[in-house]
Amino acid sequence: SVKSNLSLNEINDRTKIVIQELEEVTYLFAEVNLLLRGVTKYDIFHNNTITEYNENTIGQYKNLVDYIVANPPYGLKDYGYDFAINSGEDRWEYGIPNKGDGDIAFLLTINDLLTSTGKAGVILPLGTLFKDSTSKIRENLLTNDLVEGIVMLPSNMFQTTSIPVCFWILNKNKQEQDRNKVFMVNGFEEYIKVGKFNEF
Repeated sequence: SVKSNLSLNEINDRTKIVIQELEEVTYLFAEVNLLLRGVTKYDIFHNNTITEYNENTIGQYKNLVDYIVANPPYGLKDYGYDFAINSGEDRWEYGIPNKGDGDIAFLLTINDLLTSTGKAGVILPLGTLFKDSTSKIRENLLTNDLVEGIVMLPSNMFQTTSIPVCFWILNKNKQEQDRNKVFMVNGFEEYIKVGKFNEF
């Protein structure tokens, strides 16, 4: 949890939380979690973020979100490639990922939701940094100066996967001294063992 000097009422007045989740159980847990924490201003959608991205779901927030934190699904055999190919949407302006590169499809969708000064932190598989199939999209993200940093994280950090992952930081409005630069942190060895999991 994040500590804040703002009261819960002030947080509810000044912020709105937006969530989209395909899995029903996770969707229900997310909403219950918000309610238990006293969050009253939120939109939560039970939809596919790639193929159901429109004015009735999270797509209505295109270019309107200031901050995003996400951990998209890994290893999808097909994230919705045919939909992306035929959609004509500008969220694919940096390239349409291959069928098996759904993690990058989610990254591009997150980028599409951000405002012109928005920032995002996204946990993705390590392969997103070096797979040949997504090299052109990575190049386009870098050329457009959207990537602020990459943090490489150790294995065994999550219950759902034991693989090492990386934390992408997108920033559409870098400070002047950080423009056309990407900071990189190697956190592979920076962890504390807690039971069978690692904490960074």
